[in-house]
Amino acid sequence: MQTRYILLAAALVAAFVLTSWLRSRSVSQPASDSPQQVSLTDLTEGEQHIYGLLREVQGHAILTERFVREAGDVKAQLTLDTNKTTVSSLNINLTSLARKQKDEGMSDGALKRGFTF
Repeated sequence: MQTRYILLAAALVAAFVLTSWLRSRSVSQPASDSPQQVSLTDLTEGEQHIYGLLREVQGHAILTERFVREAGDVKAQLTLDTNKTTVSSLNINLTSLARKQKDEGMSDGALKRGFTF
């Protein structure tokens, strides 16, 4: 009688492990987790505001710009003219900064100061 319970428990554990293993193999990463290029018009109002502040400070030095959505956040990837600024590229998380400004009340001046190098 006890052997049956042990076998039943072992079978249940094996079924659980097999189900978990199969589920982990069949679940692929959604397309939203892979980086996806977006346009400026696809940004939220807050993200566009942060980008506007960034352009006010570093606009004179921007050579190329690209917006990438990765794991739900939009990042601005910029190449800068090293004759006009001390850095050659920036990767700024616009979504995170927009969230901080909204939730924590970060001022435009503080953000602009953070974009100064």
